[in-house]
Formats: sequence, C-alpha cells, structure tokens
Amino acid sequence: YLEDSPPERRYPAQAALHFRLAEVATIFLLPLLAVALGVPPKRSTSALGVFLSIVLVVLLHKVNEYGQSVGSLGLINPAIALWVPFSLFAGATIWMYHVAAHIPGGQPLGAVERWWSKLVSAIAKRLPKRKRSNAAS
Repeated sequence: YLEDSPPERRYPAQAALHFRLAEVATIFLLPLLAVALGVPPKRSTSALGVFLSIVLVVLLHKVNEYGQSVGSLGLINPAIALWVPFSLFAGATIWMYHVAAHIPGGQPLGAVERWWSKLVSAIAKRLPKRKRSNAAS
C-alpha cells in the first residue's frame, strides 16, 4: 500500500511507524537499565544512577523525535534515523546490565560516580564560603 503512495505521504507514515516501534522496544530495555543503574557503587549514598537513567531515557526519546521529524521530511531513511540510536542505547544498556549482574564486584557506575564527586568538589571549592554567625539564642 505504501509503495503506491506519493513520498509526501509515505515518509511520514514510515517515520511514525518506526518511531512507535523504537519507543515500544525501548520499554523492554528499561528493567535492564534499572538494574544496571539502580545499584549504587559500594559505600555510595548518591542517587546518580537514578538521575542518569532519567536523563538517558529522555535523551533517547528526544533523539527519536528528531529522527522521526527528519525521516518524515525524507532527508534520511526513518529506519536508520530511529534504529541506529536505539541500537546504541540497547548496546550500552545490555553492557551495563552484564557488568552489574555477571561480573563479581562490577559497578558500571563506578567511574561515573568518581567523575561526579570530583566535579562536585571542584564546584564547591569555587563557591564562596558561608560565614557562620555566633548569634545568641
């Protein structure tokens, strides 16, 4: 049916189909992402993994929206525009899950946690110090 339709109707239909399929396929990866990023590194109290997982899912959704719009215009094949970013996301998610679940002591967030703590301490050093007042109560 789509082969006979003009490109101005075919491209948006293909882009919408691939967008919806990629979004649904992403849902199946969310439990693996939750396991990989929900377990903090040893002796850590930060929720960096939860924050990072939210950022990754929103970023993938925005990239998918962009891929759909570019695919709708016919500038790139919608299958490529939507499934390449999904494949990169899926590969990273499966790797992080593998590290967390199958490697003893493996922490996929360990390096990110160390980088984050260095960044926060560098920012804290540059902020002005608060003066403590010794006001009588």
